[in-house]
Amino acid sequence: MDIVFTNDNQRFNYRVAAVCIEENHILLNKGRVDDYWFLPGGRVQMMESGEKALKREIKEEIGEEIKVDSLLWIVENFFAHGHTHFHEIGLYYKGMIEGNSFLDMGTNPWVIKDNDKEFVYQWIPLKEIKKMNIQPEFLKKKLINLPIHTEHIIV
Repeated sequence: MDIVFTNDNQRFNYRVAAVCIEENHILLNKGRVDDYWFLPGGRVQMMESGEKALKREIKEEIGEEIKVDSLLWIVENFFAHGHTHFHEIGLYYKGMIEGNSFLDMGTNPWVIKDNDKEFVYQWIPLKEIKKMNIQPEFLKKKLINLPIHTEHIIV
């Protein structure tokens, strides 16, 4: 059971995300119809560690194993999406995709279907992220210079 609950138009969400940087490119994804990009990952399930959740989510989403490294950020994120107001706790881990079938650094995105939604995944050059719509917004600055120690961020 995912750790998420909704009360009227407010939703709590516990999420993990992978910061995968290879050859000065970062792996991002977005919903096919969305105008913003975000880091791959997903919701943590009850009685599941953040690291285990990230490994499960990456395997489910792209069919690859991920080597999870350090915890970069613990993020309290407050935002609205549509008519819903979110209170999200996010654990952002540095990681590396272990398979090679997903590591094509070309400009072509991959489209992956997840139930009734389609997601676009793409390796984006780090130098281009400042001009992109990446959520949460703090990532534009923080992805360029990853922290040595875990940081707590409130957005």
